[in-house]
Amino acid sequence: MKTKITILMTLLLVSGCGTYDDALNDLPILDANTEAGKDVYATYNCAGCHGNDGRTEALGVSRIIVDIDTERDIQNALYTLQSVTSDRDTRMKGIAQQLSSQEIIDVAAYVASLK
Repeated sequence: MKTKITILMTLLLVSGCGTYDDALNDLPILDANTEAGKDVYATYNCAGCHGNDGRTEALGVSRIIVDIDTERDIQNALYTLQSVTSDRDTRMKGIAQQLSSQEIIDVAAYVASLK
């Protein structure tokens, strides 16, 4: 979320866009790549806590990630963890903060594909 806000504010300032909606329309749309998401899942050892199929309750406290309603909800959960204002001090927050927007979109698509 912090990244999106920074991008939006930069676009507004640099491009002279007058509204938030104008700035949103100027943002590039990142397409999800499920295979790349599978690589992200492996690279960050997501299976270590969430299981190969995303059906393990990580550390006995998290939601089962394949039960998260939509791909967008998975993305939002990761963006929320990236936020400096998030008070959740967990291992997952540290991992989420390493992910690029493209990696978040890709891994969310991969997790959603496990349903």
